[in-house]
This record gives sequence, structure tokens and C-alpha cells, in this order.
Amino acid sequence: MDSKAKNNGWSLQVVRGREPGRVFALGGGEIVLGHATGDASGINLAGQEAENSPRRMAARQAMLNASNGLLTLRDLESPGGTFVNRQRILPGQAKSLQVGDLIQLGGVQLEVVQSGAQIQPNPVPTPNRTGAFSYAIPGGPVCRSWDDLMTASAQRWEALREELVSGRLAGFLVSIGRAELVPSPRAVGSPDERLDAWLGSLPVTREARPELDVHPTKLLIRVAPGGGSVRRVIRVANVGLRLLKSSSRIEPPGTSWLAIAPEFAGRAFVTVEETELAVVVAIPETLGQPLKAEVVIEGNGGSKRVTVVLEAKTATVDFEASTDLPVDSTTGGVTLTDLIARQSPTTRVVSWALVALAVRLLVGVVSGSIGEDAMVASGPESPGLGRVALLLAGLGGVLGAVLARKRGSAREAPTGAFAGACAGVIAASAVVASCRAVEPLLGGWSTSVVAVCLAWAAIGAGLAAVSILVVKGKP
Repeated sequence: MDSKAKNNGWSLQVVRGREPGRVFALGGGEIVLGHATGDASGINLAGQEAENSPRRMAARQAMLNASNGLLTLRDLESPGGTFVNRQRILPGQAKSLQVGDLIQLGGVQLEVVQSGAQIQPNPVPTPNRTGAFSYAIPGGPVCRSWDDLMTASAQRWEALREELVSGRLAGFLVSIGRAELVPSPRAVGSPDERLDAWLGSLPVTREARPELDVHPTKLLIRVAPGGGSVRRVIRVANVGLRLLKSSSRIEPPGTSWLAIAPEFAGRAFVTVEETELAVVVAIPETLGQPLKAEVVIEGNGGSKRVTVVLEAKTATVDFEASTDLPVDSTTGGVTLTDLIARQSPTTRVVSWALVALAVRLLVGVVSGSIGEDAMVASGPESPGLGRVALLLAGLGGVLGAVLARKRGSAREAPTGAFAGACAGVIAASAVVASCRAVEPLLGGWSTSVVAVCLAWAAIGAGLAAVSILVVKGKP
């Protein structure tokens, strides 16, 4: 039944649902409301319920009675209950309705309005043409313009998608007088695609489009020939706005040893923030010369190429080429334990002693606690923490940013820098605390530069000896 049917003076207008503003005119007598009324005199509201809504109405939720100039509503003992103006109708109660009353059935809200040639939400909103408004995305920022909303969508995509699916976004647009921007409930595509289409209709003042980024830009894969296959991942990131739609292919065509993984082959894929694009590498029985190909990723956010190089592991290649070490195919690196294991016992003792000595000398230079006069003047509280912490925090921050950018993306660099700086401060505290704890044990020798340096070299050699017991060497 719609607004063209013969009515009895009242209508129901959708306030929250998939078609905000739609009007259902009411005839006389009893009228069942629900999502499967099975009755010619009922109003089927199945088309108004949002997909995956946690609140669902019953097939026969409630019954209206329009007679003798009165309109009443009765709940049909539905599981979730029927509400009028946010108050639940008691079982067996017939609730009298007036124009302006708000009925809620599941996740759908209907307002009782007076029938007429033109019915609009009450009160009639003032059309907003300037773009200024106040809209809070759940769990996100308050948007005060279409540009704000477009920008916030990149960080709160899932929350905004839920606003669209539930109908709350449509209700907001109607309330500010922009009903022409209400998302069409008949739009095709997935919820992500429908949200993207709606964002594309907004009257923004600057261009909003997706932007493609990939990491890594080169995949170096070292394998032991003899057959089999391995999978590797390319991170496809959307660093722009709206929905990134991409496809991938291998160049040159006909490359036999490299292929796009079946779940991505021959089809486009969408990316809100990041997609892990998998490729499959077929390991040949023999591999003389390195093989090279490219993965081409292109779409509405641009085009990128990832060079893939396949080569054989050989004994002449340093750490990462050793067949008994796990190789990171995106960086060519190995784990810290593996690097330690590759060092011979003699190398560990000598190199670790030198590193410990160098650290103490660096701390002494930075804090001004090196040299006999400085040590005598500063006493057991030397060296000071401030300058050492500042230096190591700076070095740690730079190193953390570089590693984060290398292993992730540019957006991860600030996080890596912060983590590296924190690690630097912790390291500085440990080193300074060790100096203050160990050096006073030297007694009168604590003011001797030579004695202090020999003590720290001994500490480094001791740590190396412990590592020999804990981390077994590899041939």
C-alpha cells in the first residue's frame, strides 16, 4: 500500500529505514505491520530494514486500527516489542496515536502524519546549501562540512558504512534539508561500493580520489632449485580518499614461473585501507641465471610496478643466502639470532668486547665523564643520564623510522620513530645505570680511564661467552 491508496486521514512516513521520507497511506479497519504480513490490508516493511541490523521486526509485528476517527496501535506479542515515542506498548494494550507520534518496529521508525497532497518531515527542515552542519561519525570526529566528511571517511570507513546501511545517514540528510543526497536504497553493489558512490555525489570543494601505493617495490626471492612453489605478499595500500579499485597482471605475458594467486587472478579487487595481494612463485628444477618479471597493479588510483627477481641460493652469498637460514623475501634479511649464530666464538668475544668499549667511550664523550680529571670530579654518579638519553633517543628515532619505512609504509615511519626513541631512552638508562653500578667496584681504579675501558671490554667479552652457551653456532 502506498500514498496513492485510499486513506482514512492518516499516513505513516519512514523516518529511519532504507527509504526515509516514503509515505504509506492508511485505509480503514485493521492494518498489520511487519516484514511478511501476508495480508492485502497489511503494510510490508521488509524493504525498510537495514541489512544485518541487530534489531529485527517480526513477520506480524503490530496492528493498527483506523476507525471512528481514531487511530490505535496494538503489539502482536512480538519478540522485540513495539514502541511509541520510545515507550514500549504493554501486552494487550491498545495505544491511541496522534499526528507526530513515532512508532518503532525493530530498527525501523515511522511517524504518524496527516494525509495530504504533500507530506514532509515535521518540522520541515531549512535546506542547507552552504555545506555547514554538524555530524558526528560514531567513534570518530565531528564533521562540519562535506570536505570534513570526505576526509573522515578514510579513517572511519566501517563506521560510516554502518551509518549508511542502517539508514541513520539518510535520516541525517533529510533533517538538514538535503534529501537529494539521500543514498538510493536500490543502488547496486556491496555496501562499500554503495558508500563510495554516495561519497562521489557529495558537493566537496576539492578533488577526492583514491591513490595507489605498494610495498615492497622489489621482491628478491632466493630459493633452492628442485621444484615446489612459494607464496609472497605485496601490500596494496590506499593512501587517498574513496574506494580503491585495482587489478593485477604479470609482465611479460606468458611468464611461467610467476603468477597472481588464484583468489586475485583475473578479477578486480577493492581496497579501503590495505589489501595483501598474493603471488605464487614456481621453483624450477634448475636455476642458472636469475629470473626477472614484474607485477603490474593498476586501477582508479594509478599504476605501480613491483619487480620480482628469482635467484638460486649459493654458498657465496652472505647471511641471507645460506640455505639453513630463514630469509625475509621482502628485505633479504635474517633474524638477530641467526646473525649471532653465524659468528664464530672468537669473533663474538673480540667484537662484543670492542662494542662494549666503544659504547662506554661514547657515553663518556657525550656526558663529559671521560678522562681522569673528569672522573675524579664527577665521582660515582658519573656519567649523567640527560645527554646520553638525548643522543640515544635521537639515534633510535632515526633508526626506527628507517626500519618502519623499509618494512611497512611511509605512514608507519612516525610510529617507528617514536618506538625507536623510547628504546633509545631505555638503552641509555641501562647503560648509565650499569656505569654507576659497575665502575665504583673498581675502587681507586675507577678514576683510571684505562681501568674503566678494560672493565667494559671484559663485560662485553663476558656477554659474548654467555651467548656462546645460549645460541649455538652454525657451520
